[in-house]
Amino acid sequence: MTDHEKYQQLRQIMRSAAKIGAASSLCGWDLETIMPPAAAEVRSEVMAELASVIHERTTSSEVWDLLQELQSGRLSGREAANVRKLFRQIERERKLPSEFVRELSELTAASHHVWVEARKQSNFGIFRPNLERIVALKRHEADLVGYSGSPYDALIDAFEPGMTCARLDEIFGELQAFLQPLVARIAAVPDRAAHDNVRIPMAVADQRRLVADLAAQLGFDPAWGRIGEAAHPFSTRIHPGDLGITTAYNAADALEALYSTIHEVGHALYEAQLPQADWGLPLGEAISMGVHESQSRLWENVIGRSRPFCDRLHRLLAESGLDPALLPDEERLWRGINAVAPSLIRTEADEMTYNLHVILRFEIERDLIEGRLEVRDVPEAWNSRMLTLLGVRVPDDARGCLQDVHWSGGMFGYFPSYALGNLAATQIAAAAEQEIGLAQTVAVGDFARVRNWLQGNVHVQTDAANLDELMVKATGAPLDPACFRRYLEAKSRELFGL
Repeated sequence: MTDHEKYQQLRQIMRSAAKIGAASSLCGWDLETIMPPAAAEVRSEVMAELASVIHERTTSSEVWDLLQELQSGRLSGREAANVRKLFRQIERERKLPSEFVRELSELTAASHHVWVEARKQSNFGIFRPNLERIVALKRHEADLVGYSGSPYDALIDAFEPGMTCARLDEIFGELQAFLQPLVARIAAVPDRAAHDNVRIPMAVADQRRLVADLAAQLGFDPAWGRIGEAAHPFSTRIHPGDLGITTAYNAADALEALYSTIHEVGHALYEAQLPQADWGLPLGEAISMGVHESQSRLWENVIGRSRPFCDRLHRLLAESGLDPALLPDEERLWRGINAVAPSLIRTEADEMTYNLHVILRFEIERDLIEGRLEVRDVPEAWNSRMLTLLGVRVPDDARGCLQDVHWSGGMFGYFPSYALGNLAATQIAAAAEQEIGLAQTVAVGDFARVRNWLQGNVHVQTDAANLDELMVKATGAPLDPACFRRYLEAKSRELFGL
């Protein structure tokens, strides 16, 4: 059999596994949106079974033998890149026994509704037994996979190839040293009322129509995309022609749903513009979650909170039938959307304080996995670090350690990608400004041009090994936190005169 024939055989196996993964993703979408609570037990068993089948199929001796042979073969270009990336991925997965994969999948699927109930009652004790089991399994996963530094490195690597605690400590230390004084200076700006947050009440039914309209303007196509509702907004790809986003509605403030939608549309556009011919193979997938988050944060913040976009959003709100008395003028809307104030909730945090929320979660996750913190002590650790990092006192578990869905899903190692995505977004935006005049392009509403630039420079560059390599391809340099600092400094001058 030739190398080309072996590659096609490998591709067929991985595409088959991807189809099973599509069924699992659909189960997961349903679980978090419309599934009745009584179905949770059986659904967790179904998803565990699917995860086990995928794991067994992709880590089989047949796949491993093909990969080993192709590694030393004569493939080139995209085929060689797929084999190189897949070898790394399968090598890791083969270290995890099928029984372990099944147990973790079943536990995390069952834990979702436990977390929902715990948050509803603001009672960490309800979720604690599940979290203790999840942490124990994630510690075991780190041991199975192996690591040279911190065991948390093994979990970060699943979301951010090549990233380590040591490098995150360096990046986050630099961020904290810059952000905390900046937030303090902003807090001391006179005439704070002119910079306070704005809230726009709107009936949920009207918000649904507005959300669909805005998403469509940005390029979210109903032909391949669906919009649902969930306790914690998320984005998912069932398969390349079936993408979904969710949002959460608050009748007291339509901006919450609008901006969570912009964020999730950013994720969906990335998925929609990945190379579809490679679906099921690494080059048909996101390079890392940091790259993924760079796209959502680029649309939500760099574009979505810019003055040109806020002016367009003002017109959209004015044309929605909203009572004019409830809509501030363009200047007030822009300043309110960019209000800066330490807050309890990560997903509602402003650009200046958001990364401090991520640092808190990174430190707690690392300490849990390294065994320096026990699950029973998470609320106390959370509340203490919130006070230290953000100066905010946590009133209850729901607005504290129970606010995020990630731990119930076993997604330890994901949170750092949010901060890395923020850094990458500003660096990518600076490159887009140089090449297509990003601000003016947004001002005239030519979002197709933005999408096309991102597709060519970011979305299809999936042969990059990691975030740094992608940044070199897209911007000419590896990830540089200084770009983020310059972005916030410029915005602080514009908004607050600092």
